[in-house]
Amino acid sequence: MSRSAFANGTNATGFDEIPGALKGETAEELIVQDAVGNRHHLRKTDIKERRASALSLMPDGLQAGLSLQDFTDMVSFLEALKSKASGAISN
Repeated sequence: MSRSAFANGTNATGFDEIPGALKGETAEELIVQDAVGNRHHLRKTDIKERRASALSLMPDGLQAGLSLQDFTDMVSFLEALKSKASGAISN
């Protein structure tokens, strides 16, 4: 499953579909962080389907309100976060 994911199923909170970034996985659960930043701990036995998303979690049109330099700075910042997170995971 890619880092951008959808989880479908049911649990005690009655979720139907939770789009978000995959933040962790164990033998028993997935941890999915939604666009607001909430982390959802989902038991794998409650998940009916999991699939990678073809869409980005970045809101549509976000770049339209940014100058080219601001957009470039944002992408650089996000790449740095990704590198930092990858380094933390491998340590």
